[in-house]
Amino acid sequence: MGLGCFLILYTISSLFLLPASLLTLSVGAIYGFWCGTFLVTFFSTFGALANFLTARFLLRGFIGRFLIIKPRFLSFDQAIRREGWKVILFSRFSPVFPHSLISYAAGLTKIPLTQFSLATLLGYVPLSAVYTYAGSIFGTVVRANLELGCFSPMSISISALGLIATLLAVAISARIANRALSNIKQV
Repeated sequence: MGLGCFLILYTISSLFLLPASLLTLSVGAIYGFWCGTFLVTFFSTFGALANFLTARFLLRGFIGRFLIIKPRFLSFDQAIRREGWKVILFSRFSPVFPHSLISYAAGLTKIPLTQFSLATLLGYVPLSAVYTYAGSIFGTVVRANLELGCFSPMSISISALGLIATLLAVAISARIANRALSNIKQV
């Protein structure tokens, strides 16, 4: 029951361009790091595929009217033609890029479904791991404090350090992805 609800919520958040970071943190808190990372990667990929297929087959004209006229879409389309799956892969590494919008836009390009799917799946792993790790730390601290009956300064400090490490990892991955995408656009 719980997994099905998370899958539905991820798909809805993707289709309606809503951020899923709170869902990801929740999955980490509930299911832990390893299981949570696997689930979040799967759920996020499923949501991205829903956007991609919606743009490609169901609402192509409607979505195309909004995206095709944008200069950013035109450069995205050209980058996809030159580099294909690399653009999708690197865009997934960064939390700065609107993943749902990228999935919709990719559905309007000529990238094959298999390339899109594999690049999306692999690209979501690092960011999913970072957010899931933050959620698992939070879940562990909350569970430990519920057992102790209070929030100790030590547990708050550990949580703060974990959060800082997570934010640094996200910032570093965003910089790496931005550089990689800049290099692809210059080619």
